[in-house]
Amino acid sequence: MIVRLFPAVSALVLAGALALGAAPAQAGGSAVHAPAVTQPGAQAADSVLLAPWQSAHVRLSAQTQSWLSSNGVIFTAIAPFVLDSDGLGFTVPSGETSGDEAALPGGFGLSKGGTSLDFASSAFKVLLRANWNADNVNVNGSSVGTNVLIARSTAAELLAHRTLGPNGLRVTGALPLHVSDSLESLTQEQLDTSPVAGDVFFTLTPTYAN
Repeated sequence: MIVRLFPAVSALVLAGALALGAAPAQAGGSAVHAPAVTQPGAQAADSVLLAPWQSAHVRLSAQTQSWLSSNGVIFTAIAPFVLDSDGLGFTVPSGETSGDEAALPGGFGLSKGGTSLDFASSAFKVLLRANWNADNVNVNGSSVGTNVLIARSTAAELLAHRTLGPNGLRVTGALPLHVSDSLESLTQEQLDTSPVAGDVFFTLTPTYAN
């Protein structure tokens, strides 16, 4: 899993993003770009680096939990992610952080009947919104997609859940990530049932050393 923080975005850019609307875009993995605001003399050195976390916890939303139980879908974690004892979330260990990226292997799976849909080698990316992508999507071990947008926050949610710590940008509290169109279509195609695009899929809550 690769966590990437793009160059720092000014408050003016974030305000512009909020004005464009808070609903999460569902572009099937495509990045969303707000109108560029150029800061005179801005250099690459002004970039905010990602603060490494000790661990992070992902918790499935009430909507996702209801969808799983109502449709007989089983949620699993792909090592080294560790599934919660109740099967409704997982812990993400710390990884190797370099600059604005942190490599975090692991992922999650959804299965029903004899079909297993795995979202592995994930990528959590932050620009004006936070995106959770899956670098590799497999059905029963066979690839059905790469670099697929799984879930996304709104600009307002990210603004409310980000702060600068002593060693870079931190995600604070439980950041909601909403079901993408691509996740809805993939699960419907492979499992004959799906969560609803736009609903909160899960929340991400990192913890830091200090």
